[in-house]
Amino acid sequence: MKIKDKISFQSQGFYNLTGQIQENTLLNRGLLDVGGLAIPQMIMSNNKDERIERGTMSAIYFVSSFLAPYVLLPLFNKHFLKTNGIVKDFSTCERRIIEVSKKYLTGDMDFVKGIRDTAKALELEAKKKGQKISVIKDFENILEKFKGKKKEEELKNKLLNAHEGILFSDFLATSLMWCATPWIVMEMTKLRTKRSGFSATYGIVDEKQSKLNAEKHEKEKKKNLLISALLGIIPAIIFPKLVTKGFKDKSGILSSIVKKIPENFNYTKGIFPSKLIFAAIWLLADYPTGIISARDKYERRDRAIRWGANVLVFFCGDAVLNNVFGQLSDRYLGTDIMDKTNFPKGTGFFKKLLMHPKSFPEIETLKNTGIKPELLAKTKNVGAGLYWLTLFANMALLGFAVPKFLNTILKRDLSKQNALPQQSFEPPNQREVFEKFKRTN
Repeated sequence: MKIKDKISFQSQGFYNLTGQIQENTLLNRGLLDVGGLAIPQMIMSNNKDERIERGTMSAIYFVSSFLAPYVLLPLFNKHFLKTNGIVKDFSTCERRIIEVSKKYLTGDMDFVKGIRDTAKALELEAKKKGQKISVIKDFENILEKFKGKKKEEELKNKLLNAHEGILFSDFLATSLMWCATPWIVMEMTKLRTKRSGFSATYGIVDEKQSKLNAEKHEKEKKKNLLISALLGIIPAIIFPKLVTKGFKDKSGILSSIVKKIPENFNYTKGIFPSKLIFAAIWLLADYPTGIISARDKYERRDRAIRWGANVLVFFCGDAVLNNVFGQLSDRYLGTDIMDKTNFPKGTGFFKKLLMHPKSFPEIETLKNTGIKPELLAKTKNVGAGLYWLTLFANMALLGFAVPKFLNTILKRDLSKQNALPQQSFEPPNQREVFEKFKRTN
């Protein structure tokens, strides 16, 4: 494939489309949910009711995951940029000041230069798409309002405050939607089937036993609903404040952590949360709510393993597989996929596990390093192929391997339960025992 400089990263070719999907955390999660959770796990369900329940839950999660960035984030951005006095006219590109990377807000880099570099990059990107916008001019208008060292520091603090408000609002809205989802779906199942208990056990245990298994859940429902609500609210208050404190503090443990990974708190294009933000909402609100809202011990175990595997695969499995496949490709296919900046030749095996593949925009910039067009083409094609290979491998693991394991242990445990006598033990009448003893002797 011949590479032409005029082909932009934003074009709709297979490679560039793959790159855009890779950058969008929510789209990544959406694809993994549909291909690794919704469809295959419906196929692997034990009965019709479990199938309907899993399908409904996945659909609600999918819709709520995209509701926040596409509908709510633009509103949050506008509100907090306005209330912090940064932008007044939202018909201009001044609103895109929110897209300035947080690495320029740490105090370790030239803040004003970062704003200007961002403006140039956004305008160049628009130009490649054939759009005529004036990001540079509009960003300069903001800088003019905050001229001088003190004013520049004021603008930086105002931006940090705006980001804190946006993160709080996004965290709160998303976590409350996710925390409510299992409760809503379980009530829908109860109304539809007139049964209590974990839907995966329907048809394996009778209705009476299913109700007995869910007795504790019914008794503690109000308390657990309150805990779920608190899980949706409290982390949303604390997490953004800790992040902002990390950016504003000059020293300290929190500051050293946050300032090492500032770009992990960015929202791509100002609306798509990073994997770190996504992980925080998932681990602090969604996952514990899933465990608390479970209807019996079987569903609690199922969610702990199934949802836990989802977290591990999405945030760790992806990185591990990309590392392995990327290193193998560079070694045997001669590609330039892995970022070897801090890993000189001779680096040990275990340290190489910390290496990560270049992002698609980073691969695109290789053409400025004098790389041969054939090698760049191979790197881009193999990089896109490995992305989909990793995604499908994760889908297979989550969609088929994990449910197969869980279904096996569920049926084993329920068969043991069904084999036990369900009636209570009553001691025999002593007189009858004595009379029987006399007759036999």
